[in-house]
Amino acid sequence: MKIISKTGFALLVLPLLLFISAGSSDRTDRTKDFLNWSLGLLHVQTGDMIQFTSPVHSSAGEKFRIVISPESTCFVYVIYESLHEDLINVIYAGPINNDETWYSGILELIPPGGLESFYIVVSREEQKILTERINELKQVPEQKMAVMNEIFRLQAEVSMVKEEPPKPALVGGAARGTPGKNRGVEFSGLSTYVKTISIEH
Repeated sequence: MKIISKTGFALLVLPLLLFISAGSSDRTDRTKDFLNWSLGLLHVQTGDMIQFTSPVHSSAGEKFRIVISPESTCFVYVIYESLHEDLINVIYAGPINNDETWYSGILELIPPGGLESFYIVVSREEQKILTERINELKQVPEQKMAVMNEIFRLQAEVSMVKEEPPKPALVGGAARGTPGKNRGVEFSGLSTYVKTISIEH
């Protein structure tokens, strides 16, 4: 039987402790890069948060607001696409401060019926290419597909990275006394997200 001296044992354990410590530090650093945030679709008439994990079935005349609440400062892009009108609008593109709740303006469904989609990009850092495409769109409306292509590129890139399962979360509406069931959806585990809210009417 081979006996290891206390000194030898210490020399063996020290690298192991350093390895564990380094791994823990790496995990902590990666966690710092994560962006935790909540997304809700607020029905204006009822004050309830609508489930948007599948297309929302609605009627003309109904009104909604998109609600975004991040835990740390981030950049947010909200793009509206109407397939039946072949239209793309930029609802918001800019920063949101930590623990601030952002509300879109009132979004009203008007005839003709069809599919309305809202693409929400939330990122710890500014998405410079998307910002450039949006600025180009303001100058040249025909550049709408360039904006959508960049959103789809980000969506494909993000989908390759594992995200923690979404879960119900209280969003800003409840804290501000908005009536109704104010549970949005909380996302975490990534530094960039691309989410879609689709409404059929």
